[in-house]
Amino acid sequence: MRYLTLFALLVPALILLNSCSSNDPTMYELTVIPVPEEGGVVTPERTSFEEGREIEIFANPNEHWVFSEWDGDHVGTENNPVITMDSDKEILAKFVKREYPLLITIEGEGSVRERVIPAKTSEYEHNTVVELTAEAESGWEFSEWKGNLSGSDNPARVVIDGETEVTAVFERITYPLTIEIIGEGTVEEEILPGKTTDYEIGTVVQLTAVPDENYLFYEWSGDIPADEKSMNPVTVTMNAPKTVTAEFREGFELKTLVVPEGAGVIEPGSGVFIDGSTVTVEATPEYGWRFDRWSGGLSGSANPGEVTMSGDLNVTGHFERLAYPVTVSSEPVNAGEQEIRVVEGEEAEPGEYHYESILELTAVPSPGWEFVGWRGDIGDAVPEQNPIQVEVTEALNIEAVYSLQPGSLTVNNYVTIGSDWAPEVFTVHVLNRVSGELVESGEVAPNEPIQFERVPVGAYDVEFAGISGSNCVTVPNPQTAVISAGEETEVDFNISCGPGGELD
Repeated sequence: MRYLTLFALLVPALILLNSCSSNDPTMYELTVIPVPEEGGVVTPERTSFEEGREIEIFANPNEHWVFSEWDGDHVGTENNPVITMDSDKEILAKFVKREYPLLITIEGEGSVRERVIPAKTSEYEHNTVVELTAEAESGWEFSEWKGNLSGSDNPARVVIDGETEVTAVFERITYPLTIEIIGEGTVEEEILPGKTTDYEIGTVVQLTAVPDENYLFYEWSGDIPADEKSMNPVTVTMNAPKTVTAEFREGFELKTLVVPEGAGVIEPGSGVFIDGSTVTVEATPEYGWRFDRWSGGLSGSANPGEVTMSGDLNVTGHFERLAYPVTVSSEPVNAGEQEIRVVEGEEAEPGEYHYESILELTAVPSPGWEFVGWRGDIGDAVPEQNPIQVEVTEALNIEAVYSLQPGSLTVNNYVTIGSDWAPEVFTVHVLNRVSGELVESGEVAPNEPIQFERVPVGAYDVEFAGISGSNCVTVPNPQTAVISAGEETEVDFNISCGPGGELD
């Protein structure tokens, strides 16, 4: 009863264990052994792989050894076979000592793999048979065998019945480059970085399209990338046979003219363009100018404009000078008038003048006023000159500055002299009545007038001071003098000099 109970417990556990492990993949061991061990190296040597996995095995002979064949769970003479893991496998890679007199040389870039072919029977004498496989480097291809082996079969077998020499010849892979022409022109081919006679694999060829007279290169087609079809020159890498077509189309000349010369720039300038192409023509005025219109092969005032090249075309861009306002005023207002005379250029409309016009400005003071100078946008002109000339290169704002015309002041003195007390000279001061500032000063002899020619308009105190000689007196001292624009004013002083006199 006790055994039945134990069995009842074990069965479910075994079932559970089996259900958990049934999802794990089946693994098989692969063992590859070189025979003899010193004959070469195998890969992989020993490892586990999932069921159904395909594995490539390699046999690499050491120096003086040659791979012969596979044995065990895989039989054959092909190196690098693929094995399917459907069971544990043990495979032998057999190598044989290379003791036959075989000398292999290489022309070009490549190598030769050797494999000894086992004899089919042991009943007849036989010499060693070696299979040679030529393996070209990248960019090269096997051409032929020379020496004791001829032909181009690969692999090929050679019987070693004495001292044997075999040469494997490899040649650069070359591809043809076919150039086709549409239209009128040629294509120059240049090998980069240097010229050779053949286009070997990897060679970079530069193609330059050279159109004939009155033709233009249009585009490449064929084995040229889409984003390089309009490039000239263009490069082609020779990694396969290639065909390239250069298309040329008839061209027409476009000539552009600026009127007046120097007023602007037209882009593009004169040039040759492909028949049927649309060319955008744009006029850019220089400073002081504006674009007006087109004539010739293009009409209207749209800028930029477009022309279709169906023949030779002449296009003229017409420009006009800009007009700038010129304002000339007086300071103070109504103190004078300003005359404007056009020396060069023209007045576009009242108060506005064309770019680069030369104007002569003249200040004409009103009665009682005089011109002082110019200020504002007068350029290099001298402010005190009248008239001046200015060039119109922008809007100008100019003022003619005026001041009231000064008057003259005459101071008379009438001296009564007692006995011999006459003074030799008097000093006269003219002071601003408001500020007290000394405006004019001078010395005068008794009974002689003194005149001040340019005294600004205003009210002044005139006084006698600095008496030399006997004491003198005059009343009143000072006296008031009012100067009017452009007018003469006189002031009289009665002076008594003698003992007891004084001058205030």
